[in-house]
Amino acid sequence: MKAKKLLRARASVDHLRAPAPDDETLDDVFRSALRAPDHSGLGPFRILAFRDEGLAKLGALMGEARAREKGRAVDARDVEKATRKLTDRAPLVLAVVAVIRPSKKVPEIEQILSAGCVMYGLHLALAAEGFGSVWKTDACYDDHVKERLGLAPGDHLIGLLYVGTPDRAPKDRKRPDPKDFVTYWNG
Repeated sequence: MKAKKLLRARASVDHLRAPAPDDETLDDVFRSALRAPDHSGLGPFRILAFRDEGLAKLGALMGEARAREKGRAVDARDVEKATRKLTDRAPLVLAVVAVIRPSKKVPEIEQILSAGCVMYGLHLALAAEGFGSVWKTDACYDDHVKERLGLAPGDHLIGLLYVGTPDRAPKDRKRPDPKDFVTYWNG
């Protein structure tokens, strides 16, 4: 698929089923996404992959976060519901982490943006391979979730990318018109 066509056809797909990409396809997707802009070659990103038992454990962690968010004790229903939501939504979840590296030259915001580009690169590379994905931020800002996933205190969980085979075509939506967003500045 040509790059321009891929970019213009880009859509979030939230009706996903098995199969997810196999290991060889995932390796190719990872190699493509990791070509993201990276000032000074810091590599301020990491990808966590969840499937099978890991996906169920991530779901339980999300259930705990949801209960805390609502200000109540965690109960089995919260955990079961969140686990089912995660495992029913897609057979694979990829999380992108911005791993902030000390640098006098590269500010934190550039490192976060670089990790965001990795996430977008994953989304596009998966689409090019015929898979669907949707970027969600479920409990990504929860400190307990970040800690349980092994993130350092200054790291950022950019998002969760749910991945699988599209069950149906995504709903078409109005696409932005450049004239509404682009300004040619002349001082």
